[in-house]
Amino acid sequence: MFLSKLALAVMVWTLAACSETSGWNNVIDSHEPKQGESTPSKDNSDTTLASEPVSVGGAFLVCAADDSFEMEAFGCRLEDVTGEKLNSTDIKDGDLVVSNGTQAYSAVAIEGSESFWHWYIAAPLADVSLYTVQYVGQIADILNVETEVQIQHPEKQVSEVTMESPYDDRHLMFVTSIAYQAGQVQNGFNSLASADALCNQHALANGLPTSFKVILSTSTVAAAERIRILYPVYNLEGNLISNPNQFWTNRHLAAVVADKMPSSSEEEEDVTLFEVWTGTSNSGLVKGTETCADWTDNTANEKGNFGMASDARKWVDDGGSRTCESRLRLYCLSQ
Repeated sequence: MFLSKLALAVMVWTLAACSETSGWNNVIDSHEPKQGESTPSKDNSDTTLASEPVSVGGAFLVCAADDSFEMEAFGCRLEDVTGEKLNSTDIKDGDLVVSNGTQAYSAVAIEGSESFWHWYIAAPLADVSLYTVQYVGQIADILNVETEVQIQHPEKQVSEVTMESPYDDRHLMFVTSIAYQAGQVQNGFNSLASADALCNQHALANGLPTSFKVILSTSTVAAAERIRILYPVYNLEGNLISNPNQFWTNRHLAAVVADKMPSSSEEEEDVTLFEVWTGTSNSGLVKGTETCADWTDNTANEKGNFGMASDARKWVDDGGSRTCESRLRLYCLSQ
C-alpha cells in the first residue's frame, strides 16, 4: 500500500514538471524577433531578414557637372524637397545607371557625409546633355528616378555669382500675355537681348522691377547658363513653382501664370493655349536645333521647341515644335 502511494506521488510530480517545462517552451516559442533582428533557422544557422525599400518622404535625384573633381566627372546626389542633401547611409555603387546613349558609365558612391555629392561619374563633359541617369537603388520614393545632367548645381552657383534680387529670397516668373513671333524687329524678337527687353516691358507694365530675363536657349547659349536659380521660384499669384533644385526638371509644383499687360487684340488676350517658345530641354540645355535659327527666322522652314505654361510637367518641353511663323508667348524670370 505504501509503495502504491509512493509511485502515485512520483507520477504526479513528474507530470507537473513536464507541464512546467512545456509552459516555458510556449513562452520561448511565442517570442517574435523585432524588425532587423537575426532569426535562427531550423538547423540553428543564423539568417538575417532581407532588406526592404527605404522611405524618405520624397526626394529628388540631381546631377551636375563639377570641376572640383580631380578628373573630368559629374556628381549626383539625392536631395529633399527643400534642396538639402539627403542624409542616407543606403548609398551604393550600383544605385545609378548612367548612359550617353552609346556607352554606359559607372557611378562610384562617395563615403562620408561631408561630401557635396553622393556619387561621382567619371565621364567626358563636352556635352552633358547626352547623359541620362537612372536611380535603381533601395530608396522607394524618389520623385524623378531618371534625370539629365545640369551644367552646374544651383548651390555651387551661390559661391560664384553675386546676385542682387529685388525680392531678397525668391524669383518671380510669368508668361507674357502677348504671343510673339521670332525674327522680328518690331512687335517681336530676334535675339536673346530683344526677348529680355520684351520681358522687362511686361514687368514694367505690371509694376515689377525691370530685372527679368527670358527663358530661351540658342545653339550656343543654354538657358541654364544665363538663368541663375538661387532661390525658390513663385508665379505672380504667389504660388510656389519650384525650389531651386527642382527648376530644371519636369517636376514643377505649380503652373506659370500670365502677366496682366494689356494686349493689342482679343486673339492675343486668349491665353488658354499657353504655348511658350523655349528651345530648351528639361535640364535647361538647348533642345537640338529647334531654335528658329537662334530666333532670327520667322518662316515655315525652321522650327522652334516650345513648352506649356499651363502644364507643370511640360512647362519647358512639350515634346513637339512649332514652325517659326507661329506666334507664341515667352517666359520671364527675375534675376
